[in-house]
Amino acid sequence: LFVALAIWGMQSPHREKTHSLVFAIGFSVAIYLAGGYAWAFCLGYLSHLAIDTLNRKGECLLWPLPKRFCFNLCKADGIVSKCLCALGCAVCAACLIV
Repeated sequence: LFVALAIWGMQSPHREKTHSLVFAIGFSVAIYLAGGYAWAFCLGYLSHLAIDTLNRKGECLLWPLPKRFCFNLCKADGIVSKCLCALGCAVCAACLIV
């Protein structure tokens, strides 16, 4: 299921299908069925979608509806985005240590 969703998602432009709540749920279900940590995967996926809505490119969160969501607060490759990435990595590392 995971591989099928990934292949299907790769056939669309970036930030469309795979950046939607439908795919977040689908991938999380696939991870759950495989016996993985679906809650952790889902949390990471949803946080990725939330952070991506901060930039101006927009996300198709409600795919297949064409509406894009964005807050236009930072650039995708800007300093704010890089700081959020570093913060996320630090939180993940702290969780692994504890």
